[in-house]
This record gives sequence, structure tokens and C-alpha cells, in this order.
Amino acid sequence: MLYSLLRPTIVALLPLSLSCPGAALRISPSAAPSVLDLSRAPVGAVEFPANPAEPHLAKLRQLTHSGENAEAYFSADGRRLIFQATWPGFAQCDQIFTMDLDGRALHRVSTGSGRTTCGYFFPSGDRVLFSSTHHVSEACPAKPDFSRGYVWPLDDYEIYTARPDGSDLRRLTNSPGYDAEATVSSDGSTIVFTSVRGADLDIYAMSSDGSYVRRLTSEEGYDGGAFFSRDGRQIVYRAYHPADSAELADYRTLLRSGLVRPGKLDIWIMDANGSNKRQLTKSGGASFAPFFHPNGRQVIFSSNMVDPRSRNFDLYLINTDGTGLERVTVHPEFDGFPVFSPDGKQLVFASNRGAARQGDTNIFTAEWVDAPPATAARASSQTACPNPSALLAGLSPALAHVRYLADDALEGRLAGSAGERCAGDYIASEFRRLGLKPAGDSGTFFQAVPLASVMNPHAPSGSGRNVVAILEGSDAKLRAEAVVVGAHYDHLGWGGVGSLAPDERAVHNGADDNASGIAVLLEVAGALGRGPRPARSIVFVAFTGEESGLLGSAHQAAHPAVPLARVRAMLNLDMVGRLGSGPLIVNGRGTAKEWARMIADAAEAEGIRVVTGEDGYGPSDQTSFYTRDVPVLHFFTNTHADYHRPTDEWQRIDAAGLVRVASVVTRLARAAADERTTLTLVRGAGRPPTAAQGGGYGAYLGSIPDFSPVPHGVRITGVRAGSPGESAGMKAGDTIIRFDDEGIADIYALTKALRSRKAGDAVLVTVLREGRELPLRVVLGTRGAQ
Repeated sequence: MLYSLLRPTIVALLPLSLSCPGAALRISPSAAPSVLDLSRAPVGAVEFPANPAEPHLAKLRQLTHSGENAEAYFSADGRRLIFQATWPGFAQCDQIFTMDLDGRALHRVSTGSGRTTCGYFFPSGDRVLFSSTHHVSEACPAKPDFSRGYVWPLDDYEIYTARPDGSDLRRLTNSPGYDAEATVSSDGSTIVFTSVRGADLDIYAMSSDGSYVRRLTSEEGYDGGAFFSRDGRQIVYRAYHPADSAELADYRTLLRSGLVRPGKLDIWIMDANGSNKRQLTKSGGASFAPFFHPNGRQVIFSSNMVDPRSRNFDLYLINTDGTGLERVTVHPEFDGFPVFSPDGKQLVFASNRGAARQGDTNIFTAEWVDAPPATAARASSQTACPNPSALLAGLSPALAHVRYLADDALEGRLAGSAGERCAGDYIASEFRRLGLKPAGDSGTFFQAVPLASVMNPHAPSGSGRNVVAILEGSDAKLRAEAVVVGAHYDHLGWGGVGSLAPDERAVHNGADDNASGIAVLLEVAGALGRGPRPARSIVFVAFTGEESGLLGSAHQAAHPAVPLARVRAMLNLDMVGRLGSGPLIVNGRGTAKEWARMIADAAEAEGIRVVTGEDGYGPSDQTSFYTRDVPVLHFFTNTHADYHRPTDEWQRIDAAGLVRVASVVTRLARAAADERTTLTLVRGAGRPPTAAQGGGYGAYLGSIPDFSPVPHGVRITGVRAGSPGESAGMKAGDTIIRFDDEGIADIYALTKALRSRKAGDAVLVTVLREGRELPLRVVLGTRGAQ
């Protein structure tokens, strides 16, 4: 802050199911496996539009086009895929199929009876593996009792092997209950699988012929979905170990009924003999379907960690030591079951994107790009920015944003500095990952901002960058209008001017001021991007130069991504990282007639205590918009002893509070964007920040400064009604250049001039108006008497 003070139709597809969800073609159980008659379903690979926000994925292709298709795995030679599917009009529950990488040559491998899951190729290529319930009944197993919440049935699966054409079927397990999720080591010698044979859901290993069965996990809870690393030395898996007595009791009760509630899952790694277990993620949601990159140093998986309440899962990449968390996909619906080809050059996964009907899940392949262009560009830049992956492992997404921006390596993010550029690159990368469109200069995310400000002689020279993105609205007519959500990302660098510890030369990391605002900005962008999309567009702006005089917001207001005449509201986040038990402070209620109702509704819906203020002005970026007739709100969690000091560090941020603030802001941004009529602007809500307010005393002029840079003087956006300046004829757009014979070079000179005079003094104020000097006689007033 400026110094002065899943929908029900896809529920069965989610990774929360323990079996490999998917589907089957309707074939008579007695029918022999054969090449399928494809006349009733579209087949063949179709090029799917690439998303620049997903730079790891090139030449994306959709291989299936109908029904529920999932759990696809490559053959050892990388030429075939095995997967499970249900297609409308063909089958009632999952069966196993193989196909070429062009989506053709489709064969059913399983029997056509019961439900099957988890198909996998042996590395020799002459056999496949899958689990099935056909030994119990030819019919599909009964659906679980969802009155107990979202649960998954532990059906009586056994593990089978067969030739790729489905012949020579052999049963490998013979144990009552659930035996499934089987995969094979790269040398073909060992199978890992999940079983309830030990009265718990644990991972077991056995030889490829079903002999020498041994238990690898014994922690109470669910352990499953295991895969070997390429060298066979490690196993990656998903796990849920109930943390408290209530969760443990629920888990035991469901298990006795043949059910499990898999809403909380994390990724783990262990050695192939079951030793040296370590947890890679702490997502708070469901992270599942882990698979090793062939390099052995990374794991790809699917998770809803951005919003554990959401059914939107995306793909993530993480190093095997728990560092380097990176989001791979940003599609607003389900992406899951990622698997690398043996050579690591391709990725196959299941997704709701491209669905012919709501709820369809299809198989996609893409060429895998290890070093996306954005990463390569950063590596080749002159500034060595810290790697987010090395800093953020194990942190919640919101806190991770603060952690990166408030790292010492960014040296306090002074506007125009190398640290500011690193921060801007990071924010642009996050905008890109969230699927937002660039809205800066020349089709980029960046808007150059001049920083040589005559308003503040201590402002850095050169230029900084606003980071600007847009989420297009859903309404064909209203999407041309916009709501702006903004937060500044610069801070004080090594201190000095603006610091409340001016004698201490130390990095001022500004975790609360204002890495917290950026963290909430990104949370709101993610929430709105997941949908449903608001009617109007949302412009997200990370401002630079706020600490130097609202330079970035003034520049954006003067050169907006969407013309200000079509901007319906501006929501500003500045210092929102210390909510704790205190209220959320929302200023600007008086700038639109509708705000009071909308704020109250949002606060009630989120169960958060809110204190509001009328004022539309203040020492932060909303002022740049309110002085241009845009209704505004400013969100704030109050000041503290660390404000503008080196002690404002990320460890002191209330991570849960960030999420709560984001929920309120998301509701208000959506409400403003969906309001069928525009907000009713109320001018003059609060006292504008006048040029003389910085010193806390002095005669009163009533000018409202414009923080955009000018060659010389102090440009104003207006004057207070009834003020001495208005009475003398000062107007918006004037630039004050002299007080009597005293030159006014900047706001500090103007402040000094006002402090040297008293109320009742008559002065000749010279302004520059439309290129001409105009002297105005002003009788200065008393502050507070306007």
C-alpha cells in the first residue's frame, strides 16, 4: 500500500473413484473379441486446438469422440494404447480396449461381461493385464449408495492376463474382495496392485505369474494406484491416511460396507520393496493418477488442489523430492490420468475438453515439450530469476504466490528493478496457466509504465511493467464491458524513502504489502476462470509503481485494456494477508448505490465479518479509477507492526484468510459482472487525497492530484467542490507549475509551498491549461473546512 498512512454427469469419471473409471462398447458377453464395427461411433484422431497457456503440450490430438474413455497406457513400443471405455448404445459398464495412436484399429480385449478396469501392457507386448468382475456375474455391479456421500464401491475384482486380442485369458489372483489397479514393472517381472486381502486397502506386489505375493504398505487408510519408475527402483502411488478419529471411524465404517470415500488423496513415493516412504504433495484435495516421467526425476499427476471443493482437475508436474510443482493444464474441466510414452516424447491423458455432450470424457495425446518456450525465454534472460519450483513445494497455491513474490532473491520488487521483472514474469506465467488472454502491449501480458515521475522525485527512473490479462465474458453483448480486478506487486526494495525502518538497510519483501493482494488476485482469476464465466469480461491487472505514487494504476486508467467508458467497476486488493480473526475492511461502499447490498450478500454467503467505509479514495490504486468516474472497492485486512518494514515476511501471512478474502472478492466481481444494469456511480464518496495531505498540515487548496507522469509540475484530475481551487477556476487536467514566483516541479514542492502558507493567504497559482499558462488568484482555506 502506498505509504501515507463436477457436475453429476461426470462424477463417475473423477479420480476420486478407486477403480479406473471409463466405459465399454455394448457387445454380447458371448461374442468373441474382434475388430469392432465402428459405423455407429466417430473414430480417428482429430487435431485439437492447442492452448498457449499449456506450453508443455504440442500437437494435441483427440482420439475418442463419445462416451466415457479413460486410463490409457502405452505399449512398450509406443505404438498402441490400452484403455477402458463405455460408449452410449453399446454397453452398460467398463470394458478394456486397445487402439492405434490415430484412434483406429480398435479391439476389445476383455470378455464383455461384468465391469473391467485398469488395462496395462506387459513390456514384451505379447500380453495385457486388467481386472474384472465377470467371474462374479455377467451383469454390471450395483451402483454404490450415494446417500452416504461421494463414495466408491470396492467391487469383487480379480486380476487377469490375456493376449492383446483377448485370447488365452488367465486369472492371476483368487482372493475375496477387491484386487485391482494392477501395473507391471518395465522388465516385466513384477506386478503391483491394490487389495483388501489384509482387511485394509494396501499395495501389494507379486511375480508376473501371480506367485510370491508380498505386502508393501501397512499404514491404515487407502494406498493404491501404484506405478514403477522406469528403472524399477521406486513406486509412486496415491494415499489417504485418515488424520483424526472422526475421519478414521468414517473410513473403517465404509470399508466394512465395501466402500471408500476418496475425497482426500496425496502423492507418495516408496522404494520398490516398500521402504523409504515419503509424501510429495499436501494438496488438501484429491491428487491421484501419478506416473513417473521416464527421466525418473519427475512425477506427473492430476489434482483439484486449486479448489478442493471443485470437480475441476488439472495435470501437475513435481520433482521426486517434492520440489518443482508446476501446473501443466488449465482447462476449466476435468483433465486426468496422465501417462508418458516410454521415450517421454508423448503424453496421453483423459479430458472433458472437446466433449460432444456434457459429461463425455475422451482420450487425448500430445507431444510433450520438456522446456516450454516461456521457461526457455526466462532462462536466457539477463536476470536470473529464482525457480518457483524450488520454493513452493508443499504450500497451498495462495501462500505459494506470496512465498515466491516475497523471496529475498527479488530484493523487495522495487518498481523498475530486476526483482520487479522476475515478479512480473511469474505473474504473467500464472495468468497464462490460468488460461487468461494477454491484454497488455502488442499482444503480450505486459504494459510498459514510465517511472520517471515528477510527482515523486524518489520514484525509480526508467520503466516498469503492469501485467494485464482478460477473461472474456460469456454474454455476447455484455462481454464488451468489463470489471477490473487489480493489485500492485511492487514494493520498497531495500527500504529508504517510504520505509518505517529508514535507518535499516534490508530487503523489504512486502509479503502483506502487497504480495498478498497478488495472491488473492490469482485466486479470483482461477475461480472465475473455472466457471461459470461472468457475463461481462474481467480484466486482471497487477500494477507496478504503486509505492512510487500509483504510477501503474494511473497509467492503466489512462491507457486501459478496456475503454473506461465500458468499465463498470474496479476492485482493488491491497494488504489482504492478515485477516486472522479480524474483519475484512471494504472501502468504497459509497461509490455505487448497489455496493451496500452486494457486499452484504457476499459477506453473508461466505460467512465472513465485513466492515465497510464510504470512501472511494485512499492511498492505493482504486483512486486512479474513482477519480475517473469508475465505482470502486478497496479490500484491506488492516495495518500491523510489520507494515513497510523488513519484517513483513511470508511466514506471517494468514494462508486460510487469503482464501476467505478471495471467496468474497470472487462473489463481488461476479455480481458486478453479472448485474444486468450497470452500477450507479456516486461521485464525491469520501475525501480525495489532495496534494497537501502528505504532510498532515498546511493550508488547503482542494486539488486532487493525477499520479500520471508529466514533464513538470503537478497535474490534477479535479478539485473538491466548494474548495479554494474550484472557486479560483481550477479544472481537471490543469497542471500546477507556480505558486506566486515559486516554481512547482513536483508534488513535494507543492506540499512545501502549502505548508509555508496559512489559511486566508492569497496566492497567484499558475496552471498550464491546453498548452497555455493561466494565472489564478486563490485564497487558501483551512483543511477540513471544505
